[in-house]
Amino acid sequence: MRYRVASILVSVVLIPVASADQWTRFRGPNGTGIAPAIAVPNDWTAADYAWTVDLPGTGHSSPVVASNQVYITSADGPSGNLYVDAYDATTGARKWRKAVPLSSYRMHAANNYASTTSAVDANQVYVSYYTPGAVGLIAYSHSGDEVWRTSLGEFCGGHGFAASPVVVDDMVCLQ
Repeated sequence: MRYRVASILVSVVLIPVASADQWTRFRGPNGTGIAPAIAVPNDWTAADYAWTVDLPGTGHSSPVVASNQVYITSADGPSGNLYVDAYDATTGARKWRKAVPLSSYRMHAANNYASTTSAVDANQVYVSYYTPGAVGLIAYSHSGDEVWRTSLGEFCGGHGFAASPVVVDDMVCLQ
């Protein structure tokens, strides 16, 4: 059920955004979290959303939208994978899925391995993650091909990793 609720929110909230604007990073294109005005129903019925998907794991990340595709991450603790999924924003059809192997680490109980929101530009989607010993950053093409991957070194923190990348001109920035 938890997965279904997340997918409903993805489809209801982002379909209008996808058709009007790109939602390219955490809190939107300029980081303000302000979207075009849409009517969000108080009670949900099947008529209130265009499609739903079942995600392979859980997560706290937000979806991002570009070029009529919705990208979202989720993580499955038992399998040890972070999943990056791309969906057609109009139909909800999954375009591709990538699994990034992770190793477990200590984090706050309210955190999750999929807490970072990806960033997307005209050419690629950028995914950050942590596995013990290294913060990683991967760039995938819109068709799901891995373009590059880099390790940014150790992360030290008691609550878990949650830094979301931001694209500025031709740079990917990560706190």
